[in-house]
Amino acid sequence: MTTYLTPTPRQRLIALAKCALPLLAVYALSRMARGYTEHVNSLPVCEQVPWIIVTIVACATALAVFAFLCGRSALRILRSGQYPAPGTSVLFRTRVYTGWWARTNGISLLLMAILIAAFAIGMLSLFVFPVIGQYIAGTSGCTP
Repeated sequence: MTTYLTPTPRQRLIALAKCALPLLAVYALSRMARGYTEHVNSLPVCEQVPWIIVTIVACATALAVFAFLCGRSALRILRSGQYPAPGTSVLFRTRVYTGWWARTNGISLLLMAILIAAFAIGMLSLFVFPVIGQYIAGTSGCTP
């Protein structure tokens, strides 16, 4: 028997908001990059270090939020055994998958969350915390 999720108008609005949030985050990061280019790029390298750290921490925070959302969705799919998970907001009438297809989607979302979190941690550990990141960036003589 084939089951479908039929969204209510409220669920459609929630799904549209969830689609708009990543676009707004990309817009905010691009505005931050533009401000960095206009105002900070002309500074000496040692004065740019705090701005670079803030930029990297902001990007890592955005990645951490995305990894959390992917991981939460993956765990909901794996626990319920269906894709999309119960309570998921959808835009259109969507078929509910169970069995191996749901497990495959849950596992792939979990792997994506782990890779995104690893990338964010690697970005932070390379450029913000250790001295090696400062040597790679050419700012070993600067103190943040």
